[in-house]
Amino acid sequence: ITITLEDIRTKFDALIEGTQSREAISAFAEEAMNADDHGQLELEKKNAGKIWEALSYLNGVDLKDTPSTYLHSRSNFVAEKARLGI
Repeated sequence: ITITLEDIRTKFDALIEGTQSREAISAFAEEAMNADDHGQLELEKKNAGKIWEALSYLNGVDLKDTPSTYLHSRSNFVAEKARLGI
């Protein structure tokens, strides 16, 4: 699996716009992290640290703080994307 900063930007945009489910985006991040565990993940070299940090964040976007509400809000996603400079 190869992941670029553009891939991450696309996932954040889909999350913010609601065009992909939180669960699907979290699954994408989890799959990437599992691939890394098996030496099968390649990150765009100049942005590898930023991409890994974003994957770690995206892996938890489907967490809930109650059975019916998510821990993270849309504004959290916007803020994290800005913080990462994506």
